[in-house]
Amino acid sequence: MNPPLDPTGPGGPGLPGSDDAIPLLTEVVEAPRYRAPDLPAALSDVDWSALSRQVQDNVLEQLMRRSEALFEQSLRSTLDAVIERATAQLQLELQGAVSQLTRDVVARAVAEELARVQAEIEHGGAGDRAPI
Repeated sequence: MNPPLDPTGPGGPGLPGSDDAIPLLTEVVEAPRYRAPDLPAALSDVDWSALSRQVQDNVLEQLMRRSEALFEQSLRSTLDAVIERATAQLQLELQGAVSQLTRDVVARAVAEELARVQAEIEHGGAGDRAPI
């Protein structure tokens, strides 16, 4: 087995090539311990409910302090994926809407022009406009 690396020396934590360069999402959480004079005489004297609440409170407090660091990358990745999907969907919807709007405008312009030409023909004059 290799001796532990000196954290201040080459290959220390956070340097490329060391295992410490890989971020870990696990941590040992220290639960508060009884001080020697406060130790119960027997296991039956331990208030397990109170100890459980205390440990839970301590873990939650530590988690809340570190939550930004723990969840930032995960949230960022998730948000990026959601935004990318939403942007792609919005782009498709906008393309469809613009395409439909263009068809509607062209159809209306053609109908108006045909109505104008028909009215000119019915009134017997070609008017000042050149034929289409």
